[in-house]
Amino acid sequence: MVAGMSFPKLIVISLERSHERRASIDSQMKNLDLEFEYFDAVDANQLTDEDLKCYSEQEALLDFGSALTKGEIACALSHYRVHKRIIDENLDRVIIFEDDIAIGEDFVGVLRSRDKFPKNSELIYYHHGKVKSFPWRRKRIYNDYRIARYRVPTKKSKRSIISAAAYELTYSGAQKILKDAYPIKLPIDIHMGYIQRNGAITYGIEPCCSSISGFETTIPGRYD
Repeated sequence: MVAGMSFPKLIVISLERSHERRASIDSQMKNLDLEFEYFDAVDANQLTDEDLKCYSEQEALLDFGSALTKGEIACALSHYRVHKRIIDENLDRVIIFEDDIAIGEDFVGVLRSRDKFPKNSELIYYHHGKVKSFPWRRKRIYNDYRIARYRVPTKKSKRSIISAAAYELTYSGAQKILKDAYPIKLPIDIHMGYIQRNGAITYGIEPCCSSISGFETTIPGRYD
């Protein structure tokens, strides 16, 4: 861990068999001098009957417009189980990565500026899709990086932040996301990004201080 700094717990969701991805994560974390731990992801090829009971194809068709792939179900289960761990272990804040993340060199600098982060944040995106924020609620925190409060779309809006690659979640944020998590009916990146539904107080780092690496997706069929 970076000397003299106290960061939230860092958890990387990764399939145990994803050796190349884990080698990439190991190298990045070592270079950034960050401590982290792996959370073994649910394997789409080994979904149990109990796992599949957590999913509703009917609700997916109604809400998402199509059935979810086994990869999407497994990915959602993996994230929700980390969120449940936050609650079970009474963790204040956790930073969660997927294992195809490319962590920017400025990530540590952003984390070193945590004293400038809003105290009321429940969900902070370090990687995100297109999103709207309040211009007057953007605060410079490190070099050209700002933390922005995200605008909540209308209740009927289908707009989502669409990313689950790198984010920070609090105890109360985990509670809000999990309240409508089951049965699974949406991909995790869309469900979590529906802040108009879950009510999480949401911010993001702009520009993103992490990106998606070039690994092939482990969610088969998603882009077919």
